[in-house]
Amino acid sequence: MSFRDLVRLDLPAPDRQSRPMRVLLATLVLSLALGWGPAAFADGARLRVEQATDAAIDAFNAGDRKAAEAGLREAVAIAIQAGVGESDEGQRATENLAILLKSDRAQEAEPLLRGLWNTQRRLLGDEDPRTLTTANSLGVTLLRLERSAEAEALHRQVWIQRRRVLGDDHADTLTSAGNLAAALGQLGRTAEEEALERQIWTSFRRLLGQDHPSTLTMASNLALALGKLGRATEAEALDRQVWATRRRVLGEDHPDTLTSAGNLAIGLGKLGRATEAEDLQRQVWTTERRLLGEAHPDTLTTASNLALSLGQLGRTTEEEAIERQVWITRQRVLGGDHPRTLTSASNLAATLDELGRTAEAETLKRQVWTTRRRVLGEDHPGSLATAGNLAVTLSELGRTTEAEALQRQIWTTRRRVLGEDHPDTLTSAGNLALTLGELGRTAEAEALERQVWTSQRRVLGENHPGALTTASNLAVTLGQLDRTAEAEALERQVWTSQLRVLGEDHPSTLTSAGNLAATLDELGRSQEAETLLTESAAAMAKRTAPGATPPRELIIQLRSLGRIRLGLGRPEGAYAAYAQATAGLRARAGDRRASGDGDNARAGLIRDRGVFLDQVAAGWAWAHQAP
Repeated sequence: MSFRDLVRLDLPAPDRQSRPMRVLLATLVLSLALGWGPAAFADGARLRVEQATDAAIDAFNAGDRKAAEAGLREAVAIAIQAGVGESDEGQRATENLAILLKSDRAQEAEPLLRGLWNTQRRLLGDEDPRTLTTANSLGVTLLRLERSAEAEALHRQVWIQRRRVLGDDHADTLTSAGNLAAALGQLGRTAEEEALERQIWTSFRRLLGQDHPSTLTMASNLALALGKLGRATEAEALDRQVWATRRRVLGEDHPDTLTSAGNLAIGLGKLGRATEAEDLQRQVWTTERRLLGEAHPDTLTTASNLALSLGQLGRTTEEEAIERQVWITRQRVLGGDHPRTLTSASNLAATLDELGRTAEAETLKRQVWTTRRRVLGEDHPGSLATAGNLAVTLSELGRTTEAEALQRQIWTTRRRVLGEDHPDTLTSAGNLALTLGELGRTAEAEALERQVWTSQRRVLGENHPGALTTASNLAVTLGQLDRTAEAEALERQVWTSQLRVLGEDHPSTLTSAGNLAATLDELGRSQEAETLLTESAAAMAKRTAPGATPPRELIIQLRSLGRIRLGLGRPEGAYAAYAQATAGLRARAGDRRASGDGDNARAGLIRDRGVFLDQVAAGWAWAHQAP
């Protein structure tokens, strides 16, 4: 097969005399005039390709990415039209063009790299260093396209070949091992990912030293895997170590140092330390805007992460403003169909949900889902994730039958594409179980939640955040089935695990404390419930920044606390809790909904899942009296 067939470029017809064709015609005329033969003509074409490639690389190094891409496309076109696409110069031009494209246009880069790889295997052999380099680049591109199984198979093949040809400790061999680990992580095989990354990190420390850039990069990757495994405290310690080393070795403002700071901030958010995360992200964002500019990809990523921290702090109006700004900028810079642009749109839609603007959220999520299906395909992980987000909004709008159908479709697809035990598949099953519970099909919900919980404990471990969340949901379902003693035992188990793993002030721990208190009250142990809820609500209120929107969980706990205190014959304490709940709901939904206006009662019930103040009866009236 010729190289022309492999690169699949849209080339202009010869009679239109594009610039590459005019260059070739000039070369041909010169060769005829000088009496050159075919070999001399080919030499001239290869020289033209080399010159065009060098000029493009110079343009890229000067920061002109657009000129670099145009120059490399010209070089590839010259090579193909002159029949020298398989020459060293033609291969070099194709490789550089693919590398330029793979970061944000992986779908265009993939056929270029696959064609180049096939050519090199035929001309150079499977284990030639250049062939293996191209195979590695192709594998990275498949990872960007989330074609995880293909990427894993190719990276494993390259790793085996490099170990045989270069040895276990060669830098290229270790690079292949790292890429294989990334593929394992994308496949949801996080324990294998973590084990391999720890092995690579150990090798890099022995061969290159603690402070080498490759050692630090692998440490950062390992921290990410630890976070996915729910080992957030270990991940934070390693991220902090990498950040401190890069500050010392590279300086405060080096891009790698800023990346480490951003990673640490994400880890702090997972630990529930959102205020620390926000402070660090603002520091990084300020530096990146100064050094890289407002529209640089790294700057926009940090802004997006900052918005997430603001959301965790209840400052959803600020969160929405930043997410909208990031989305608009990415549309302008990258285009509406770019994966990062679509991610920004999804983030914004989730925030609109949190703000109670569910109709807007649904519209935006449908738009993202339609685009991802068109660009990536129905079964792509990104398309399925967006469909899952849409199902959540449908459920919050009270359209639970639609939500159930969509969630069942996602679960079926993920089982087929990713496998039964992939974390995303298990998440889909858990979401479906929640919707079944909302539909009153609690026996089905319990069976599915038990199935998911069993798989998560086996795949992720007993104390993984996902497994604990599923256990908590199962306990709620048991309560709905009037199996209150079982619910209490399971909720206490979850709470105890979260106290040990996450700490007493983590949002998930506090939510579990509230769930346990509600069950204790149902069991007639109201004094225990009141003590636990008082401590939990106080800690949750302390975590809420001044002026921030209180989290829904806090309002739920305050409402429950007021009801329990009424039952215990303590009306003044009940009044205080109901007054706080009213103020929180007003902050979340505005005065009109918080006042109990009939036109908004249904919307309030849907949005706040039973928190609407009509449900607190006398407590609502007390909350509107002067103390």
